[in-house]
This record gives sequence, C-alpha cells and structure tokens, in this order.
Amino acid sequence: MRKADAATPGEWARGQLMVVGLSYHTTSLEKREQLARVSERSEQKGHCTAERPMSGVLLATCNRIELYSWVTGRRGRSAAMLARALAEAAGVPLATFESDLFTKSGPQALRHLVRVVSGLDSLVVGDVQIHGQVRAALRLASANGSLPAPLNGVFERALEASRRIRRATAFGQRPSVASAAVALALGQRGPVPTGSEEPTAVVLGAGAAAREAVQALLAAGTRVIVLNRTKEHRRRLAADHSTLVTGPLELLPFVLPRAILLVCATAARQPIVDRAMVQAAVVRRPGLPLLILDLAVPRASLRRLAKYLAAGGSSSKLKNEHSGRR
Repeated sequence: MRKADAATPGEWARGQLMVVGLSYHTTSLEKREQLARVSERSEQKGHCTAERPMSGVLLATCNRIELYSWVTGRRGRSAAMLARALAEAAGVPLATFESDLFTKSGPQALRHLVRVVSGLDSLVVGDVQIHGQVRAALRLASANGSLPAPLNGVFERALEASRRIRRATAFGQRPSVASAAVALALGQRGPVPTGSEEPTAVVLGAGAAAREAVQALLAAGTRVIVLNRTKEHRRRLAADHSTLVTGPLELLPFVLPRAILLVCATAARQPIVDRAMVQAAVVRRPGLPLLILDLAVPRASLRRLAKYLAAGGSSSKLKNEHSGRR
C-alpha cells in the first residue's frame, strides 16, 4: 500500500475526493437487502463502468454502501459515473436506488469520511467495527488495482484521525451495534419461569457481529450456543471462549426450544429461521418467551415471520436491529 505522502502537490491540486452512496439515513432496509451482495461482487470484479474504469474504495456494510474516488473532471459527470459504477458493483439497475443516493465532494466528502471512520455517522454512535471495515475496504481496493495516491492518502489520514478521536475521547469505550442490540434485548426479556433450565441464547453465525454478540451475552452471564456452517470458524470462536457450545446450523430446530434469545448474525443469502421452526419451538416451551434479534442483512428470519410474531403469534417477541458490519 502506498504511503499517504506519496501524492505530489500537483496531484492534490488537480482533483478532489468524491463519494456517492446510500445509508440507513436515506434508504430502507428492504433496498439495502437488495444490495447486500455488493461487497461480495466487488471482491470478484473491482469497481468500474463499461464506459471507463474508475479506481475507488467501496465501503459496503449492513448500513451503508458508499463508493469513494479521486476525481478530476466535472462534478456532475463524475457523480454520474460513480453512481453507475456503484450499480454495476451491486449487480442491480441504477434506477432501483438512484433516488436514495447522496453525493458529496471536496471538504464535505472528507468530513463525511472522517465521521464514518470514527463512528460518528454509525447507527450506534462510536461503533467500534466501522474502523476495521474501512481499513479492509482500502486493502481490497488496493489489491484490485492501483489507487490514486491522493485517494490512498485521504483514507490513511482519515483512519489516523479516527484513532486519535478514539484515544482522546470516550469513543474507544462505545459498544458495537451488535453488543448494544444484545444489551437492549436482554433488558426487554421476560422473567424465566421457576424451574426452567439455565437461560440460553443461540447465536447464528461466527463473523464479527456474531463475535460481538457472543461477548456481550457471556459478559451478562448467559449460556451461549453458536451455530455456524463452517467448522473451522466455530473452532476459532470456541478457542476464545472456553464455555461456548458450538455446532452446525442443522441443530437449530433442536436447541431453539431451550433458548430465551435467538441472535441472527449470518451472511446467508436466504432466510434460515422460518415460521414453522419458531412455532415448533414455542409449543414445547409454555410460559417461556423467545426473543429474536436479527442483525443480518439480508435478514435471516422471514419477513412474514415478523408479521406473525408482531400479531401476537405464540409466546414470542421479535426485535429487528441491524448492525454495521456496519
């Protein structure tokens, strides 16, 4: 990766930072779900339009999809090219989300980047995960092609500004979206009936959001079962937490009847939890409420399940909170 000071005065003077994107501020969850594969596609294709390749950094999390570039042309033309590049990276027509896009350039774009990297613009202010996500996006962009030195320099400076903000303020102590959502869910759970087994939470997934959820649950004294498709990911997570119980996703119907909380934090492209599975679980647990916390985008639980529970189905409650992998 090129050093931040590699850009010459002439390179800085000839262009400016521009960002085109959307976030939870401007776009519904349903639309963000349609764009959820953008980061996966970018690893395979990079970021360009058929008209002309554009080097850029694509930041794709559950709560935002933003494409940053160092532009030298007219603002309107550059913004249009970035919007088309974003649509190509997402693999969906631009018309699907064009009305939700925002564009910032120059000092406004730089200020926005610093706010994003430091967690000031996150769903949970001070979110700890976004710094690592921006750093990973920069590494991926560098691997996909040569980045303009000024663009690399701007990101390196923004990352350093984020580190300084966290050292100088209480931001370094702020929770992630996942841990904040877990704390909220545990605070809203109903009392466990006398004679019931030890309170158990089931976490689906083994990525960053799942890890944050597991740590929050264990810190609250809750027994945790982690289910994930990949054995190696389960092994790594279990190695960090000696009391953790892990297993494949196929065990979900068998462990769900014992859970007070189900945390969905997978990267699955299809829903894992459906109405029939929840119904079968709750009939075996009279008087014991089940809270479902879906942190995944796309959601791991079907939307019709949300409607069923919201209408008072069985003895369950549903909470939808969405992280930033954020």
